Amino acid sequence: MIVLILQHNHFTAIHRDLLKATFQKAKTETRSDIVTHQSKHLSDFIVEDCKEPYGE
Repeated sequence: MIVLILQHNHFTAIHRDLLKATFQKAKTETRSDIVTHQSKHLSDFIVEDCKEPYGE
């Protein structure tokens, strides 16, 4: 599962905007306001697209 914390010191404005847009799209696709559901959706997409998980 993807867990991201948006902090001004760690991301540029472009990165923040990209992450916000990504989660907004996931929110629309999952029809859920729950960030955990959105993260799971994004994680599943990455695994399906790349054929392997990212992370630990």
